[in-house]
Amino acid sequence: VGGWKLQLFIYLKAACGDERMPAGAYYFHIDEPMVDASGVGQEEIAKELGHKLAMRFRMDGFTVAEKDTVEAMDKTFGTGESSGVIPAERKQNGELKKKKGRLLSRVEMTELTEKVDETIDTLCRDLRGGGIRIAPRQNAAQSACTYCGYRGICKFDPTLEDCRYIMI
Repeated sequence: VGGWKLQLFIYLKAACGDERMPAGAYYFHIDEPMVDASGVGQEEIAKELGHKLAMRFRMDGFTVAEKDTVEAMDKTFGTGESSGVIPAERKQNGELKKKKGRLLSRVEMTELTEKVDETIDTLCRDLRGGGIRIAPRQNAAQSACTYCGYRGICKFDPTLEDCRYIMI
């Protein structure tokens, strides 16, 4: 959470305030999906397409790994299935399947929100102290500069000694 993708958690913090504990935080992918219906019979097309579309629009994020919480978020979530609403799966015995980083215990969710608070405090302190260094993020595929509308004025140049990407 080193200053990256904080927007969702800032909204979550504002929505929960000091009184409520979040049950999850999600991104909703906005898309106009194309679904491959080849090989699907006429009678199954509505069911199959509905399932495929639901999986394409499934929210991405974090959920508190409590049975009641997950069931409240997806009323149709059955045993041995993947949820069509949130990133959660259920084993054949009905237990939630721990997905890498997607299902969090209450303690882990509290730790995550506390880490977000610390990061926000650090960023605000740095800004108040005049810290405005240019430090774009970069992964294997692209950097924050790839589509940035301010490239011409920010003067970030990775060939200069003080200009380095933060790898994510």
